[in-house]
Amino acid sequence: MGEVGVHVKFLQTALVVVFVFCFSCDPLPRPSVFEGSIGILPVSSAATGLILITSDSSYTSSDVYFYDFSTGQLRSLANGESGDVIAKWDRGRLWLFNRSNGRVSYSHFSPKMGPESRSVEKRTPDGLAGDPSELVSLTEISLALGLGSAHKVVIANLLSGAGTIADLGKVDTGDVTVPFRPGVLISQGSELWVFHQQLTENWKAAGGGKIFISRISSSGSWVWVDQNPVVAETQGVMLNVSNPVSVFNCNSTSCLIAGACYSTMGASCVAGVDDYNSSVKTVRHLFDMPTGYASAGPIRQGVTTDSFSACVKASEKANAEIVSMSLNTGVIQKSWDTGTSFCGVFQVDPSASRIFAIKNTNRGSEFHVLNSDLSSVSMTNLPFVVTGMEIVNE
Repeated sequence: MGEVGVHVKFLQTALVVVFVFCFSCDPLPRPSVFEGSIGILPVSSAATGLILITSDSSYTSSDVYFYDFSTGQLRSLANGESGDVIAKWDRGRLWLFNRSNGRVSYSHFSPKMGPESRSVEKRTPDGLAGDPSELVSLTEISLALGLGSAHKVVIANLLSGAGTIADLGKVDTGDVTVPFRPGVLISQGSELWVFHQQLTENWKAAGGGKIFISRISSSGSWVWVDQNPVVAETQGVMLNVSNPVSVFNCNSTSCLIAGACYSTMGASCVAGVDDYNSSVKTVRHLFDMPTGYASAGPIRQGVTTDSFSACVKASEKANAEIVSMSLNTGVIQKSWDTGTSFCGVFQVDPSASRIFAIKNTNRGSEFHVLNSDLSSVSMTNLPFVVTGMEIVNE
């Protein structure tokens, strides 16, 4: 049965469960922990469930839920976490980082096994509040952590808790007003590609970002690789986009890089898509984001291989939209109205041609499953505001 048929079958047979909750006149300081059935979804080759994170309005406390597609159950995985948490599915584990002052720590879970699978919580190596911003596996025993607040990248063995293996040290951003802001991290064989966001301390764009490359030596140490044979020091490869936030369609020599410009980043910000060829160290700008649009949320890979998904807001519209854009032309092909001026979180499962999207309301969140046409094929009301989402494949 095709994907459309699966969705139709699901719509015909799924029981839509609506939660009825009694709210006081004043907003609650944080939602109560909830567990229950919210409906079975098809399991794909890349997604067996979702992690949903909710935080109180002042971001002092967070709860983490696991939505198991095969059973339809939403279960509490962790609660009372710090107000700023990041969840990342990597190496067959869910990594959970608390990133607030006084609790910069991490642990990992098996979502299907539940809270009892949680590892001993340990301090995040070299991290400050807000760290890490990104992580990626490198070898069987090491992960790279992009520490945006600490302005560096470290290599750590988080499985053993041994801490920092290597601190990659300083890089030259090309502008003294721009700190090192490691964003997306990509593991490419013996190399680590670090996509730097060229934003000042006031988060204004100051030209194009850069790609900094680190390589592991025969002795097992990680060092920056000089990208400029004329000028000493680590120079990096210049990008056209200022704020690279998403990297997709990577192979051994190239990646497509999407850059976002929020309305606060200034007129010098360049948003669009670049094509990086590592074999010749060149960057080709494919296109700018459409005129009159600003970013209003994440950019993700597309539902189809020739598209990407982005949250944008047109200057003449009140609401932000999740849009599907052509990777060949940058033209907006389809859109979905989020109902608010800034998108809720969303994730893309291209293996099943669907998007999981959140539309926040004054009563909680609507959880939507969108198809490749960006039409909502199912919706469930949740009694809390979802502030984070991660796909798991366990």
